[in-house]
Amino acid sequence: MVPIDAEKDTLIQKLSEQYAQNRIDLGEYERMIAYFTNIETKHELDTAAKILQEMVHRDTQPLDLGTSPKGETHVTVLSWSSSSVKPVNGSIGKYVSVFGANRILIDHLPPGKTVLQVSSVCGLTEILVAQNIKIINKTIPLCSGIFISGEGKIACDDAPELYITGKVLFGNISIIRT
Repeated sequence: MVPIDAEKDTLIQKLSEQYAQNRIDLGEYERMIAYFTNIETKHELDTAAKILQEMVHRDTQPLDLGTSPKGETHVTVLSWSSSSVKPVNGSIGKYVSVFGANRILIDHLPPGKTVLQVSSVCGLTEILVAQNIKIINKTIPLCSGIFISGEGKIACDDAPELYITGKVLFGNISIIRT
């Protein structure tokens, strides 16, 4: 094995450790693996080592994989995903389902308005919402269905508000009170 290959393997092992400890997400891990495997020179290897070193020291706390930072998009294609979410800056994020299913559990929201964006194309998005949260549904169905169970169970006036926006095409959105 060429010395540069041994060093690449060491970098990939360290990167895998960061991913295993939830310090980097899957997308970042895959991008970095692709970058590391294509390294050909000592200069590229040194640069990659510096990047990895910064990743190790930038944040000592693992990622909370149950949260959805503002702007984060979760895409489900031909598969199924389940998430327990926490809002960040008034947003839960965006969930897209294409020939798949998303299950989103919302059991606590801060006071005020929180926005959840959903899109479903030939898929299903199931949103489980706690009883103490007011639901404002602004989704647009196109050849689709939007089902809300427990609609008569309205939370009090000062309850947190969940604004659900998005579009549904040949799919379904089910909003279920838990």
